Amino acid sequence: MSGIGPSSPRLRSRHSIYLPHHIFDIHELVILDEPEHDPAKWKFVDASSDPDWYEKSYIATSVPPITSHIAYSKRLETDAPGVVKFLNGIDFGTQLINSWSKAVAVDERDPVEYAREWVDSNPDLVKSWLGL
Repeated sequence: MSGIGPSSPRLRSRHSIYLPHHIFDIHELVILDEPEHDPAKWKFVDASSDPDWYEKSYIATSVPPITSHIAYSKRLETDAPGVVKFLNGIDFGTQLINSWSKAVAVDERDPVEYAREWVDSNPDLVKSWLGL
């Protein structure tokens, strides 16, 4: 995956550990203000890798920013520029990912069946992604 499509600004957030997540599609949650991420004040030790994770972890700021990308092979730019244009035109947005995540993870919907239903129910958005 050498080519990286542009990141969606809606998916970049200093609260990105929380967003997107299906829990926001289930409950009305409020994200609290946190200090900006400071690596000197943020050490996370995973519980599955160290039994003393709690004592060794220290988190006094927000998590590091995370950006989501749609990735594709660099070769696609010459082999299928229409596909690249399509991929670069997609903007899922946080709320959409929240609802997809809930449908599959919480409601236990079959992902393929849900995707087909979603596409059928959202033709205007899909057409905008296709440039139609």
